[in-house]
Amino acid sequence: MKREIAKNIGDIQQKMDNIRHALCSFQEGMSSINWKDTQGAINSFRKVETYLPDDSEIQRVLGHMYSNLGNQDDAIKALKKAEQKLSDISDDAHFTSEAIIDLELGLVYRRRGDDPQKTSQEKKHDYRQAKKYLNRSLRLVNSDNCTVKALTADNADKIKEDAPTILGGIALREGDHKAARDYYQKAVNDVKNSPHALTGLASVIWFLDGLQKAETYFQDAKKAASQRISEGKDEVFWNHFDLALAQLAINDPNAEKNIL
Repeated sequence: MKREIAKNIGDIQQKMDNIRHALCSFQEGMSSINWKDTQGAINSFRKVETYLPDDSEIQRVLGHMYSNLGNQDDAIKALKKAEQKLSDISDDAHFTSEAIIDLELGLVYRRRGDDPQKTSQEKKHDYRQAKKYLNRSLRLVNSDNCTVKALTADNADKIKEDAPTILGGIALREGDHKAARDYYQKAVNDVKNSPHALTGLASVIWFLDGLQKAETYFQDAKKAASQRISEGKDEVFWNHFDLALAQLAINDPNAEKNIL
């Protein structure tokens, strides 16, 4: 009995040590990002993986970080590990979800497909994979599936906004403007006041039907972006970008301020 208790205490201490080492390595990675040391950040995040290899949320966060650092291959590996680990545990035991991971995977595959060094076939493969994960993310968030119980309203809205918007961008890359319009329209319908979806929709309508029909959407995008900026919402760069794009399209003299 004493031996078993001692072993359990030893296991707990080891787990605590691993968490402490992982946190230190993660902080080192964030510091490397601040110093613009991309490889140093990646090396530190890889250490985090060695300390907490079975933590789904850690793998998801690492996948997100790898992708933002431009390392899409490692991002895909980490996110797929996150999805695998998620399936090994009960839903109630973890606060991440398959729908969020699928959204991340869709974005990562699209980014890898955008790599100018990729061949045409490689781009097609990555865009096809991106569409698979993004569409699955949307199906999950719109279903009663138990894997999305843990989603907050903000996360659900993020998926409903980002997934069709990314799909719209892929459709544009593939030259299918009508499909892009439908994806952007879906995001506009599902999430109120999405500046990125509105500027995407307006731009496609401008291409298909002319500026006059698109102007209302640019006006709506201007209002939505201004509102998000005033509320201090995330993705400040893209909110200003969408605001400037809408202002340029409707000849608003304030466009230059947001571009600069």
